[in-house]
Amino acid sequence: MTSPESSLLALGDRNRLLLLRLILEKPQSVGELTRISGLGQSLVSHHLAVLARHGWVSARREGRQRIYGPAVTGSPLVTVAGWIKRQVAIPTQWRNQVQAGESVRSTRDHDDLEDFLL
Repeated sequence: MTSPESSLLALGDRNRLLLLRLILEKPQSVGELTRISGLGQSLVSHHLAVLARHGWVSARREGRQRIYGPAVTGSPLVTVAGWIKRQVAIPTQWRNQVQAGESVRSTRDHDDLEDFLL
């Protein structure tokens, strides 16, 4: 695991913060996170690698998929993860898309995501 400072800095990217928030809701695959976020698969994989390197998520194999879940259990990061889960809300239409299996890209643009996170 990296230093606490670098672990927190890893959350400085709004895409990583959103992906972590989605994973804190429930463990998900790269494909699910790609569909929900509207980000490209390679970008999601990159952000997950950064989150894993800094101790926020871990992956387990389920068949051919890797399922990413929170890795903060029992770590000092658990307090911050709890705060993120309470303070960074998933917008209602994103939550509906998570349940309905629709793509975010067609209904949300980058500026809306930035406004939501700021």
